Amino acid sequence: MNARERTKALVESAMLSIIAVIFAIAGFYIPFLSFFLVFIPVPFIIAAVRHNLKYTMLAVTAASIIIASFSSPLVGIYIALISGINASVMGTMIKQGRNVRSIIVAGSAASLAATLMTFTISTYIMGVNSLVQMEEVFTSVVEYQKSFLGDGGGTAEIIRSLETMKNTMLTLIPSSIIFGSIASAYVNYLVSGVVLKRTGFKFQPLGKFSRFSLPRNIMMGLLVIITLSYAADKMDIVNGQALFLNVFYLFQIAFLLQGLAVIMFFMEKFKLPRFFRITACILFLLIPSFSIMAAILGILDSIINIRRMELKEN
Repeated sequence: MNARERTKALVESAMLSIIAVIFAIAGFYIPFLSFFLVFIPVPFIIAAVRHNLKYTMLAVTAASIIIASFSSPLVGIYIALISGINASVMGTMIKQGRNVRSIIVAGSAASLAATLMTFTISTYIMGVNSLVQMEEVFTSVVEYQKSFLGDGGGTAEIIRSLETMKNTMLTLIPSSIIFGSIASAYVNYLVSGVVLKRTGFKFQPLGKFSRFSLPRNIMMGLLVIITLSYAADKMDIVNGQALFLNVFYLFQIAFLLQGLAVIMFFMEKFKLPRFFRITACILFLLIPSFSIMAAILGILDSIINIRRMELKEN
C-alpha cells in the first residue's frame, strides 16, 4: 500500500468512525432514533472490507473513546468490543466471499461474545453488575406502575401480573441476549451489503425471506435440548425451569419466523400486493393469537416441509 492509498484508507476510516459516533449520539439522545445503536458496527464492517484491520481498529478505538466521553466508560468498552469483534469477524468473512449463513452465524457469535465480555468486565473489573442493574430497572418500572394503581378493585391481581411479567423478563435475559445477537448480525450484514453494493463490491444477497428455513434436523435438536435440560434440572446443575423457558422462547421465535416465511411464500405464489404481504406479516407479529398460529405453521413446515411439497407439485 503506497502513501496515497494509506492516506485514503485513513481518511475513509475516520469518516466511518464519525458516522458511528453520529449513530451513537442519535441513539442515546433522540428516543425515537434509539434503533440507530444497532447500526454502530456497520461502518467498521465496511472499513474492514474496504481496507485492512489496522485502520479498522484505529477507527473503532477513536469512536469508542468519543462515545465513552459523552456516555460512560462501560458503554465505550461495549462499543469497542462489539464493533471490533464484529468488524474483524464479519468484515473479514465478507471480504473472503464466505457463504451468507456462515457469516450470520459467526457474526451472531461475535455479538454474543462481546456482550458476555462486557458483562464480565463490568462485574469483575469495574464492580458494576449489569444483571443486577437490569433487575433494578425492571423493579423500578413495576413500582412506578403500582404507584398509579391505588387501592381500587382488581389492583392485587394487576400487581401480581406485573410481578410475574417482571420475573419472566428477568428469566428470559439469556435468550433475549442470544436473539439480540442474531438479529444484530442479520441487520449489520443487510445494511453493510446495501452500502458495499453502492461502492461496487460484489456482495452475496441474503435471499428471499419466503425461502427461509430452519435446519431439517431442528425437531431432533429441540428434543435433545429438552432432554438435556430435564437431566440438568434433575442433577441440580442449573435451574431447569429457567433453562426450559429460555429454550422455549428461542424456539418459539425460530418457528414463528419459519411460519411467517411459509405465509409469505404462499402470498407470493398468489401474487398478492407487496403492501398486503408486509401488513399481514406485521399483524402476525403483533397479534398474539396470530403469532401462535404462525409458530404452529412453522413447526408443521419443519416436519413435513410444506413449501417443498408445493414446489414439487408445480
